[in-house]
Amino acid sequence: MSDDLLQKATRARARMAADRQAVAPAPEGPVQLTPAQTGMWMAERFGKAGARFTQVRAWRICGALDLDALDRAIGRLLQRHDAFHLRVLSRDGQGMPDFSAPPPWSGVEAELCPRGEPDTEAWVQRRITALSQRRFDIASGPLSGFHLLICGPDAYVLVGLFHHLMSDHRSFTLMAEDLSRLYALEVGASPDPQALPDPGQYRAFLAGRPPREADPSARQPLAEPVWPTQVEGPSEQLDTMAHFVEVLLDPTESDAVGRAARACDATVFGLTAALFQVLVGRLCDQSDVSVSVSRTIRSGAASMDVIGMFVENVALTASLGADRCLADLAGDVGRALAEIPLGAAPILSEGPAGASVIYYGDPTPTLDLPGCRVARIEPEAKPVPVAMQLAIYREAGRLRLRLHGQRRLFSRDALDRALGAYRQMLVHVITAETPATVVPTRLPLVPEGAQRADLARHATAPARYPDAVDLATLFLAQVRHSPDAPALRTPDLCWSYRDLAAQSLAISDWLRQQGLAPGERVGLSAERGADHIRALLGAVLAGLVVVPLDPTHPPARLRDMIDIAGCRRVVGAGGAAAQTDGIGPILRLPPVTATDPGAQLPDHATGDPDGTAVIVFTSGSTGRPKGVATPHRGIARLAAGLTPAPPGPGDRVPQLASPGFDGAFIEIWGALLNGAELVSPEGPLGDARAIGDHLERYEITKAFVTTGLFNLLVDTRPEVFRTLRWLAIGGEAASREHAERFLRDHPGIPLYNVYGPTENSALTTMHRITAGGTGPVPLGRPLPNNLALVLDRAGHVLPAGFVGELWIGGAGLAKEYVAQPDLTAERFRTFPARQVGLPDHGDLRLYQTGDRVSRDSAGCLHFHGRVDGQIKFNGHRIEPAEIEDAIQRCAGIETAALLPLWSEDGGRVTGLAAAVVSGEALDVTSLRLELARSLPRTHLPTEIHAFATLPLTPNGKLDRAALRDTLEARRAAAAATAGAADLSHVDERLVAAWTDTLGTPPSGPDTDFFVAGGNSLSAMQLLLAAEEVFDRRLDINRFSPMRR
Repeated sequence: MSDDLLQKATRARARMAADRQAVAPAPEGPVQLTPAQTGMWMAERFGKAGARFTQVRAWRICGALDLDALDRAIGRLLQRHDAFHLRVLSRDGQGMPDFSAPPPWSGVEAELCPRGEPDTEAWVQRRITALSQRRFDIASGPLSGFHLLICGPDAYVLVGLFHHLMSDHRSFTLMAEDLSRLYALEVGASPDPQALPDPGQYRAFLAGRPPREADPSARQPLAEPVWPTQVEGPSEQLDTMAHFVEVLLDPTESDAVGRAARACDATVFGLTAALFQVLVGRLCDQSDVSVSVSRTIRSGAASMDVIGMFVENVALTASLGADRCLADLAGDVGRALAEIPLGAAPILSEGPAGASVIYYGDPTPTLDLPGCRVARIEPEAKPVPVAMQLAIYREAGRLRLRLHGQRRLFSRDALDRALGAYRQMLVHVITAETPATVVPTRLPLVPEGAQRADLARHATAPARYPDAVDLATLFLAQVRHSPDAPALRTPDLCWSYRDLAAQSLAISDWLRQQGLAPGERVGLSAERGADHIRALLGAVLAGLVVVPLDPTHPPARLRDMIDIAGCRRVVGAGGAAAQTDGIGPILRLPPVTATDPGAQLPDHATGDPDGTAVIVFTSGSTGRPKGVATPHRGIARLAAGLTPAPPGPGDRVPQLASPGFDGAFIEIWGALLNGAELVSPEGPLGDARAIGDHLERYEITKAFVTTGLFNLLVDTRPEVFRTLRWLAIGGEAASREHAERFLRDHPGIPLYNVYGPTENSALTTMHRITAGGTGPVPLGRPLPNNLALVLDRAGHVLPAGFVGELWIGGAGLAKEYVAQPDLTAERFRTFPARQVGLPDHGDLRLYQTGDRVSRDSAGCLHFHGRVDGQIKFNGHRIEPAEIEDAIQRCAGIETAALLPLWSEDGGRVTGLAAAVVSGEALDVTSLRLELARSLPRTHLPTEIHAFATLPLTPNGKLDRAALRDTLEARRAAAAATAGAADLSHVDERLVAAWTDTLGTPPSGPDTDFFVAGGNSLSAMQLLLAAEEVFDRRLDINRFSPMRR
């Protein structure tokens, strides 16, 4: 039977091909595209359209369908309406509509469902999806097509495909009505051919349009959404296939929407469009957001009966201030539409990343085919021209909200959550006593109950750990447990836990003899090595608060840290003591002495686990560093929570982090509180080759390295990781490329991306990186005894997929910023536990990280940038304001601005560029030397550019976007003229290596690498490149940074 049906369809096509009427000549006169059509033509012309402008309609037909009659009816439909004849030609760089060549009609394309297909409905949806991805040739035409899917006896699906250039929503209603009449005539159900209305001419509409004025769109920049995509797997930018979710409001709710709109002095569309703007802004965490509105430009009764494209797009840009009420936002929508006369909207430069809202009024009617039952089919996936689109229908007094989202950006679950958030706002509005005064940006998007509790479940990771004792007690307990196990190894010694305890207790006694009492703060200036470890443990065993002081920092900065922390004494060890002589009196650590291996360990009284153990300094936005007071409990939680397999007996953990960097917590305490062996170099690390040798020589098993160092080792010494049982990287955004190469070379070694600010004891989340991933590496899920919440600006927990600010808490939370109570109160706040979905009835103390994140449906956190200007560079947190303040305090400087330089993929910061306005000729070398006296090496700008003035916005603020563009142009010009410098006596290969490393060439043969912006990591890169070029080994110790 099915074969007979297919043959019947084939015979019908053959008969129809020989029986066509002539097409009436088109009216004379010039025609031009509408602005909306021009935008579509431009996208097609430049290959940026894909199938995004293809519109799909599908009808399920059950019954005795006359295929011949259907074929003839469609043919007559295409002849009657000249919109089906449209194609767009290119003339003198302009798109010109052309109606002169009506496309030949060869019949409906029929396709039979394959034998044995287990799910006919699934096959239909697959075929609709495949058909809708076909692309039209707009220069040749036709811009429409009809396909008949034969599902079985008396079971069909008719699919119509139409380019948006020739059709709109009203056109589909006209098509359905006209095709129904034509089919009835063909089967004899309607014997009166005169009953057909005369079709209007679309060409006449295009010919009657006034000449288009200059496009003002360039003066109306769009704040396009930056979508927080979490879809895994590769995606094509032109893949515009979208799925949808929808909700049908009940009559009561629908009526309430109308009343709320009237209360806001707005239309239903104005209210729903304003809420959609808020939804997009809150989804993307953007204060300014543009949403386009499609509105009809049909005016007068005549245009209502013409098939064609009578739509224009109007951009609505909203500023979603925290105090803007719904009446203001809805009023803005109405005013924006009223200010632009119908047909006068400019061409939008809106791309496929945009968002739009459409009010359809009524859905497309179904076909009325005598003898058949017909129903509309909504494709599960179809092209949508923008990333997200809200369509609003009115059906029998009820409102249907249908949200489409492109699959490359949104999963169906993500769309469902977005629509749920939209409805949640709508419910708040329609149930409010005064809807006009509602502030939509402050409304909770997640209702109380199961949904909020589910988010809280993902945000917490409770686990047992030794939370009732201090670090001294924990260390001594480990000594008692395994006294003879190796605890510390350096190139010069190997100490057991018993040896290390004895040496540390000797230092503890010595510190007491110096008059230091428990609870006092003591500065510790030491390089990596045995002296640093025994001094650190000695201070902890004496009950002191340790303040690590990096001996490479300028004396002025060290004095500032000592003053803020309130250190009465500073202990210096080895060469570090000599380097820090400029900061005042130093207690020089006594040498290692012989100890009694049989001596009994003291019965250490348990200290306060909530007391401060360490004060670590980070960059401060006020121009002074911030001292973060980390409690004993926080470090104990850190050491116990290095999941899934913390270091333990038999493991060797390297100390690679600087003693003043919070990454040292992970290495030192992660090893010594878990019975592992800490392997430390004596003094500076050296270059990447030396670090690699260190990892190989001691057969390291578990390690934490900064992301920058990891990338360098993957590039130059990938074999050094072979003995590892796991590796954690962190400090800045992970490089997917380097992670993939590591996993390819070492498929059996787990690789983790870790995240956590100093304010939460160094670690908060962890994510295992697996091979074959795409996109930015996630931050992961909370580690044990951590809390990670994604909150909006009003403090409400956000649904999965929405971008907000990350707030963290738990046992590792810092006590304060030392001597900065106002900043402590600003960044550490309390929230009711119930507000974020936790069952407890008390309050939560949380830290505001400033990191913009979203959480996916599995609970994994994804990073989306900063809410402020803070920069992560080479693992260090840098506040631009601190560097800008230091520059402006230098002689002759009037103002300065600091911008990060980004890698090509935008995933990580590769340098720091300072734009400086000076009252006199700028001496860059002198400025660098002066900055080096107040800023640590990690904070020195890698580039300094002189400006007469800095660009400002109309509001008088620094225009960072314009400044970034200027800097990029300068850097490109410098690279293009690199050969102009007098480098004739310098090997061009060295110049190339220098330029690749710093991004700019040397200014001359005597240029100082560190004065030019180099740092220890980039120095390693340059030396390795030079070694490869010249085939000789170089000594990094001879390539030392400038002395201060």
